[in-house]
Amino acid sequence: MSGTLRLTAHDRVMISALSVLSRPALTDRTDLEVVVGILRDVVRRVSRNQPRLAPLIIAAEQFVAFRTVAPGYYGGLHDCAWRVMNAWDWQRLADGWDHVRSGGA
Repeated sequence: MSGTLRLTAHDRVMISALSVLSRPALTDRTDLEVVVGILRDVVRRVSRNQPRLAPLIIAAEQFVAFRTVAPGYYGGLHDCAWRVMNAWDWQRLADGWDHVRSGGA
């Protein structure tokens, strides 16, 4: 495992929000405005000193800056969130597995 990744509450909320935004509902997307509002509140206080969070922070900032034509529709940003969250999940899986194999608790 390449160093311990310490996440703040703001980091965790950002990750959860991006997870929701990475798989939007096909029909009712009205709650996504609330999720982006939450991102807007937390993105200013995420751990920018964590290089592994950089792609997630960039995606979060893109959602915050995006101006929707219809509520809940963020175009290709949903695909962007899917890609960064998929990479994040794979890396966390690899980190956890490395930790388990090295005898970590």
